[in-house]
Amino acid sequence: ALFGKIKNRLPLYIIFSLICFLTNILYLNFVAGIFLADFIYSEDFKKYHTIFLEKKFCAASLTLTGVVLSFYARESNFFIYEKINFESYDSESLYHTIAAIMIVVAVFQWEFLRKIFSLKFLTLVGKYSFALYVIHAPLMVSLSAYVFLQIWNGGASLAMCIFWATLVGILATAAASVLIYKFVDMPAGNLAKRFQKFFE
Repeated sequence: ALFGKIKNRLPLYIIFSLICFLTNILYLNFVAGIFLADFIYSEDFKKYHTIFLEKKFCAASLTLTGVVLSFYARESNFFIYEKINFESYDSESLYHTIAAIMIVVAVFQWEFLRKIFSLKFLTLVGKYSFALYVIHAPLMVSLSAYVFLQIWNGGASLAMCIFWATLVGILATAAASVLIYKFVDMPAGNLAKRFQKFFE
């Protein structure tokens, strides 16, 4: 909204990325998402695609590297993860962000992946993805934990506690996501469109 009319926005993305990198790396995901949306629909991306990503090997390499980084965990003994670990930094969030960027770029350029992610079930999940992201953790530490403890205190086995806590958590998350999408996401999207028209 504020910088859309600036032709060269790359310095702004770099500045905001550095701020996120030094303060809270999790916000870098939002900056990266805006940058990718901006970059992928630009003329520069078309040149980049022609030079580099036109070949399936490049897109496949990006995807594979992204998948490997997406499973990165500091406590893992996997030798690749041990080599790239930063003891004094939130390396998990950093590598997960890099992985997401790689996979998104690869999906945009590789028709095989585009077809997979265009499947009706996955597009439906994508529609509710932000609501799922927002609500799943609160429900896990509240409702799922409550169900687990109630069944555990009733003398059930650990496996049964995990099963019912997981099932209730998934169903509640799905239901809550639909409600959040309908009553929060959609109105927020309409409000954003009004702001967009105001700044155009």
